[in-house]
Amino acid sequence: MEERAVFWGLSQLNGWGQMRLNRELKKRGVLPEALLRQHAGALPFPLTELPDRWQYVLDRTHALGGQIISWNDAAYPLGLTELPDAPNLLHVKGQISAWNRPLIAVVGTRRCSDAAARWAYRVGAQIAAAGGTLVSGLALGIDIAAMRGALDAGGPVVACLGHGLERVHPTGHARSAEAMLERGAWVTEYPIHTHVDRWHFAHRNRIVAGMAATTLLVQSPANGGGMITARLALEYDRDLLVLDPLEDRPDWMGNRYWLKEGAKCVSSVEDVVHSAAVPRPSIPFRNPPDGLIPMWMALQGSGGCSVQDVARLVELPLTSARRQLLALELGGWVRRSPGGLFFPCRS
Repeated sequence: MEERAVFWGLSQLNGWGQMRLNRELKKRGVLPEALLRQHAGALPFPLTELPDRWQYVLDRTHALGGQIISWNDAAYPLGLTELPDAPNLLHVKGQISAWNRPLIAVVGTRRCSDAAARWAYRVGAQIAAAGGTLVSGLALGIDIAAMRGALDAGGPVVACLGHGLERVHPTGHARSAEAMLERGAWVTEYPIHTHVDRWHFAHRNRIVAGMAATTLLVQSPANGGGMITARLALEYDRDLLVLDPLEDRPDWMGNRYWLKEGAKCVSSVEDVVHSAAVPRPSIPFRNPPDGLIPMWMALQGSGGCSVQDVARLVELPLTSARRQLLALELGGWVRRSPGGLFFPCRS
């Protein structure tokens, strides 16, 4: 069975969340298809219907101009691979190349002040002018103000959706959303015909925070989606920037909270780009020890290999192959996907 079909089937299991699913997939020796067959009773339809149902989702997605990429695909956003509840499938419309640039998430309240909206617009334009890609949630207020700033400056925008690719929500943002597809993209974990549900948008925030190396909170009251995304950014060990409140009003309480907690304060649009562009210490790449090089070389350009496949390629017993792959993984030369495939890390 095709891997994406299996992942889609696993996402349909009743009572299974993404965190639980990923924990099971990361267990040694667990294969996605075997896991699906083992728990097929939790599917809302017979397992025999899965290929046809998956083909319908795939065909309808392609008809919309979209595509579906899996966790094991080279096009999958690198930042999301680090999330414990990373979606196994992403539904994408637009230019996947948009996330090959530095990604900066800009978030905040839907009920923003005029001053905050103007600031968000200018920071979106500044991110685009500096060669970055803006990531946000397409919501009212801060999200759309920043996105329109980036669009008007000719930069790419990635919109993370809380529903399927067949709609834009809110509908008033349809024109801006369509304009994003020329250089940017829509991204969602939800397949077509997923109804709009409030909790989907809160869940979507982890995609915003996970994709970007830096998250900027423009304006937020004490509670709201912007606060959720800011907290997630810190949990994912990302940089969090917070705008120094522009006004003495209660709807800036979220900003004051994070600044009190030690988040980095920014007061100008230039501060954002400079802070996000600070280079992180890099670790010089080195080749694996000589005894591991044949195994490592066998993975190059493979698109991912199972333990069994790579053992056959290098003509080693399965136990020896597992031991060498573990050493390569611990040394940072390969990574293992939730589906149990091994990939060479980028040099």
